[in-house]
Amino acid sequence: MTAPQYPDHIAIKQCRNGPMMYFRNDRYIGKLLDQYGEFAERELGVLRGLVEPGDIVLDVGANIGTYTIPLAQMVGPSGLVLAFEPMRQVFNVLCANIAMSGAINILAQQRAIGRTSGVAKMPLLDTAAPENNYGVSTFEEEGATVSVIPVDSCGLKRCDFIKIDVEGMEADVLAGARQTIETFRPILWVENDRPDKSANLIFTLHEMDYRAFWHFAPLLPDAAAGTPDVPPHMVGVLSMDMLCFHKDLDANMTGFIEAIPGDTCDAALHRYEKVA
Repeated sequence: MTAPQYPDHIAIKQCRNGPMMYFRNDRYIGKLLDQYGEFAERELGVLRGLVEPGDIVLDVGANIGTYTIPLAQMVGPSGLVLAFEPMRQVFNVLCANIAMSGAINILAQQRAIGRTSGVAKMPLLDTAAPENNYGVSTFEEEGATVSVIPVDSCGLKRCDFIKIDVEGMEADVLAGARQTIETFRPILWVENDRPDKSANLIFTLHEMDYRAFWHFAPLLPDAAAGTPDVPPHMVGVLSMDMLCFHKDLDANMTGFIEAIPGDTCDAALHRYEKVA
């Protein structure tokens, strides 16, 4: 029997956290998985010290599952990961990766998470196009219809951790999760890399009685050091996320820079570079 044949722009590889299907032409996740077999390991290293067996975790903006699969490993069989990804082609690959992982503690849904319930149009991507970036920051006027729900409509009985990576719409996700967050006070991991939206996102978190701490990490993994053909568009580029705790939780965050009211990712990065 011959091995199955896939389109040239789709690949499957045994990666650091298990087998992964990915789009070869994705400029970031696909490129790193293709060349180094890993993505966001520095970030995942932080989360492994926070997410515990039995936890209930939300992965909002799951993409193809590079966080989803490791999070499921962290929570174990007694925990649950709810993964939300609205882009149809990306969601299909997410489901393939969940199936290949053998995980039975992941519930994936093709939905967008937002401020209120409704519907939106998401573009149908040409995943075969070269040098693509599959992060979409806004809803489109034309495309495939997808439902939008707030986290508060999920009827959660428990929530321990929420990861949010929705290309600039993180404040909308938080607004639609206000009741859930007030009730359960989960740890939050929130991308914050849009200078024009940075300050409002931090204000929203402070308004919800959360302290936020910056985490900057190079996109290129340690495995890239000294290797040929390092993707030039990633050299020196940092991922920008915030680790957030309710103010009543006595979190020892030595080595992290706290996000302050009026802060932006650019201003915080400047402070980080001065002490790094």
